[in-house]
Amino acid sequence: MSESTRSEQRLRAIILKISAGDASSAESRELSKLFESPANAAHGSELLDQMAALSDAERSKSTLASETQFATPGGASCRPRRAGTWWDCASRYGWQAAAAAVLIVSHWAVAQLAIGTVAGANSSSPSGPPLAASHSASAFAATPQLVGMTACVWESETTAEPAVGNSLRLGEVLTLLEGIAELDFENAQGGSMRVRIEGPASVFLRADGKIGVRHGTVTADARPKGGEFSLETPAGAIQVLADASFGIRATEDSHEIHAFDGELIVTPGRGTLSTEGMRVSRGNALRLQLRFKEIVGAEHIAASPAAFASSRSMLSDRVRFGKAYQDIVLRSEPVVYLRFAQASRVVPNLGSAEGLDLHQVGEVHWRTATDQATVEFGLNPNPGCFVSQDYWPNEPLGSYSIEFWMKPSQYRNGSLVSLVGKDPQGTMYPHGLLVELGGPVVSADRGVPSSAIRFLHRNPLSLRGDVGTSCISSSNYRVRQWQHIAVTKDGQKMTLYLDGKVMAEAHELRNLPGQLRLVVGQIYPLDGSENYNTKGIRPYIGQVRELAAYERPLEASEIRARLRSARPDTKGLTET
Repeated sequence: MSESTRSEQRLRAIILKISAGDASSAESRELSKLFESPANAAHGSELLDQMAALSDAERSKSTLASETQFATPGGASCRPRRAGTWWDCASRYGWQAAAAAVLIVSHWAVAQLAIGTVAGANSSSPSGPPLAASHSASAFAATPQLVGMTACVWESETTAEPAVGNSLRLGEVLTLLEGIAELDFENAQGGSMRVRIEGPASVFLRADGKIGVRHGTVTADARPKGGEFSLETPAGAIQVLADASFGIRATEDSHEIHAFDGELIVTPGRGTLSTEGMRVSRGNALRLQLRFKEIVGAEHIAASPAAFASSRSMLSDRVRFGKAYQDIVLRSEPVVYLRFAQASRVVPNLGSAEGLDLHQVGEVHWRTATDQATVEFGLNPNPGCFVSQDYWPNEPLGSYSIEFWMKPSQYRNGSLVSLVGKDPQGTMYPHGLLVELGGPVVSADRGVPSSAIRFLHRNPLSLRGDVGTSCISSSNYRVRQWQHIAVTKDGQKMTLYLDGKVMAEAHELRNLPGQLRLVVGQIYPLDGSENYNTKGIRPYIGQVRELAAYERPLEASEIRARLRSARPDTKGLTET
């Protein structure tokens, strides 16, 4: 047996062990050494392609577990076809085989054979050199770092969950289910790029100096300093050669590249478009339509920073919560009025009911501006909320209202306000009222649409998802902007308002149960004991102000008066 034959057999054996998840770290290093040979690189590329084809054949018999892991938002999987790029490889036969692909793409020879350009092996080369090919990809000068996390929930494909301050391994896949994560990159010229990932999203840190955006939303601020940064999506390659701020939204059927500042070069992948580089300049965006991962159309649109939560500061939107606003609320005679205007572990009740102050449990953050503060949930490593020690209402109520202002920092399923019973059932408290936000994907178990608002009235108290009546908003809430929420029950009629407009209505005969505790910031109170309740359960991430409760339905005119006081420039609100 020749040396080359033995080498190819060993190569094949290690790749198969990696695909089965049985390879040792020493074998992984040996594979990397074997790929330094162009002949081995070619053989390895062919083997991976064969594995993809075999996997496609097996799909007719069974569904691979890895499909769920690599499914697009909403659960839709990609159409089966023979792999031509790393993206196909990863979605066909999962993490173990994709690990082998990661080793392959870290070498120049296989980069030419296995992936070539983003267009894939089946794409024809342009007649001239594409604009994006004017510079080769720069390897990272330093190991990428995770520098910030806000309410992150990870689906880790690594041995340990990412942590702030940790270095990230090249070849690592980061899958963020919820929250916002910040990563820092540095190129060989000393340039830097801050990348913010908004969950749900998945990115791949390639060993050749490129960042792969598999799906989701990403924003970045890049300062290449004469070098470059490169990103790739299943729809194409994005090259940054000068200072720029931009955003990427990648879904199964479309990819958008927004240039907030500076200029980007976009090279479309496989499909009907030319593979020549396309310039996307400040204030503009490029939307690529996909069908079964192939580009079928493109259009130029205006860039929209508002579509990206991480591109907007939490300080970018301010409203007036001064004495004039306080007087308007007090004229409506609230039973409970909690302003959250001073940093304190006890928020005093300014309403007519005795007691009903809120007490801080766990950790929260206070933002201070001028003479007032604003509470913000979700910035601390440990959960936190506010809970009343007293109970409301004293007796069951057929009519009531609850109102507050909110500024969510991100799209996330979380409970802002809940009314829970005195005693837990097992380790959780049944509730009679809930105002919660839908996350970036549909909450199947609760029926909350993506980015919607839900008002739930429940009698009897229960933990069951099929008990109670819900109003669900017809419009989405907005992130990093103040919005006024009001929920009312007038006899049998339930109404949900967003910024003074009716978003949903429902009918419910039963009264709100009496003797409930008020919880702000998550669905259940933190009770300090060593059980389930000490954890953050469905936490709200963002700011809250001016929460009030009434033992009657608020009139629409009263709600509009609050909008005009807090936002004097509010348009479209009339007395009719």
